[in-house]
Amino acid sequence: MNYLDILKKSFKIVKANKYLWVLGLFAGSGFALFNPGGNFSTLLQDKNSNIKSFLGKNTLGHFFMDFGAWLRNHWIILSVVALIFLVFILSLVILAILSKIGLIYSVSEISEDKKTILRK
Repeated sequence: MNYLDILKKSFKIVKANKYLWVLGLFAGSGFALFNPGGNFSTLLQDKNSNIKSFLGKNTLGHFFMDFGAWLRNHWIILSVVALIFLVFILSLVILAILSKIGLIYSVSEISEDKKTILRK
């Protein structure tokens, strides 16, 4: 396979059809929300950690007791915020899936020298 020819053809298709950049942007960013990365467990497992020595056992216990009381008093607000966040995440996932479908369909039609729905 000649990869240079494939790259040249791909660049020519993208250069002629600028909307493919937008579809590619949405298609590539949809599932990035589920893999934020980071490893905080090693920080909390270290016995000499600054966080543990700063908070201490009593302060941490009081914090969780106060936070539990706050949750009991404000559970409706927390539920609404969680629901809005869930709807937002689901809409991003749906947008990513639809963008991938549109990208695949558009490139397939362009490679067969047909007009795409997005260009009509």
